[in-house]
This record gives sequence, C-alpha cells and structure tokens, in this order.
Amino acid sequence: MVRLDLFVYFTVSCSLVSGQSLFYGLKGLKVNLKPHITSQPDEILWKHNNNKVIEFDGKQEQVYGLFKNRVTLDRVSAELNISDLRYEDSGEYEVGTNTNNVFDRKTYKLEVIDKVAKPTISCQRDNGSFSTTHGNQATLSCSAESRQPQYLQYEWISHGTVQPGQKLTITLNDDNEEYSCRVSNPLTSETTKFTTKDCFQTKSDKSSSRAWIAVLISAVILVIVVAGILWCKRKNKDPEQRADEDGEAKSPTANGVSQEKKHLVDDQKETNTGTN
Repeated sequence: MVRLDLFVYFTVSCSLVSGQSLFYGLKGLKVNLKPHITSQPDEILWKHNNNKVIEFDGKQEQVYGLFKNRVTLDRVSAELNISDLRYEDSGEYEVGTNTNNVFDRKTYKLEVIDKVAKPTISCQRDNGSFSTTHGNQATLSCSAESRQPQYLQYEWISHGTVQPGQKLTITLNDDNEEYSCRVSNPLTSETTKFTTKDCFQTKSDKSSSRAWIAVLISAVILVIVVAGILWCKRKNKDPEQRADEDGEAKSPTANGVSQEKKHLVDDQKETNTGTN
C-alpha cells in the first residue's frame, strides 16, 4: 500500500490524469463518486483535500478520520459512497488505483449544498405612486434564504413565458394576474406564486396596521405593569392591616351590626338611670 500512496503524491509520469469532475451533494444525504475504470484494481486509495479517506491494499480496507461509519468502497469499481453529507465534506477528492502495476489517478470536486428554501416575493410600485390607476408599473423582487447564494438561479414564469433574474417589471392592470418565481440550485428547486392584488396595499395601510399592533402591545404592557405595582404594594403592607382589609371586604356589614348593638346598650343604660 505504501507504493500506491507514494505514487499518488510524487509520481505523475506513469499516471493517466483525467480532468476534474464536479459533483453536488445535498446536506444530510449521500453522494457517489465513481471513477471510470475498465478493470478491477488491485489497490485503491481515496483522499479528501490531501487527507486519507479510505484505502484498500488488496486484502483489507481502512477508513480514516471523520469519514468513519460514513463511507463505503466498491472494490470492483473503486466507487466511493459518502453518506450523511456535511458542509466540511466539500472539497477535492482524489482516487489512485493500481491495476496490474498500471497506476491511474483521477480527481473530483464535491460541493455539499442545501435544499432551496421557499422564496418570498415583494412588490414595489414605481415612482412612489400608490394610486390604483390603470397601467401603473411595479417591480417584483424574489429572494430565498441561503448560505450559498452563488448556486441559486432565479426565473419568473408568467403566461407560459420564462424570464431569468431576481426582479421583474410588470404593468398593473385591473385584472388580478399571477406570477411565479422559481429558485433553483444544481439539485433542488422551489416555486412561489404572487398575484397583482397584493401590490395594491398602500403604505398608509401598512402604517395603520403597524400602528394598531403597537397600540395593542403597549396596552398589554401597561396592564402588566399596573398589576405588578398593585401586587407589590399589597405584599408590602402590614399583615394585620391586610387581614383587616380582607375582613372588611368579606364582611361589609360587620361594622354596621356592631354599631347598632352599641346604640342599644347605651339606650338601655340611659333608661335604667332615669328610672333610678
């Protein structure tokens, strides 16, 4: 196996070097890197960014580093299968094979990418006009979140025609027309539909909605603050005073009954005094 390892890095005169092939893989899924060879190799060595991935010396194979439990090797075709793809799996892959002392080397570039997110569409009427006059123009803008925007392609679909680009200039007619924005990368795509009626929401409408939301939030906060203040005041009162208040609240007629009894006793005393 040492002979093949040295060959891959230091020998080029006996190699049949092919051009670099580009592969794409979806994060979390798998990808297959298959070199085009005509005979079953005696030895196989795969590397990623100059680090060993897996090697087969004709009898046994060994997997290295972060690729353990994630790669399999077809010993007949030298195909490398990588599962549970991660962003760090992107980069250059190199395979060296030895078949009857004939060496071959091939390189591949792998890019691990995400699925395309659902795009969103916004509308901006041109020249700051917010009237609904027939024939006004507007600009539709399409966007999709991605950590790899360089792989995204945008196109608009309307009335059976396709136009590339993130933005599209349209004419606002009385009809409620529909436009679709399709965003794609080399492996997946997503589409969002948009109707022109959504362009007629004025800035004042949006401002009014935001104002009502702000008022509602402020009212809720005020109620919470007032309730908190009252609770704190009550908690800090003397326990006896709080108990008296609770008694008054629970028995509003108690004091009245006591006063009535007191008057009856006083009247009885006065009667007894007059009699004596």
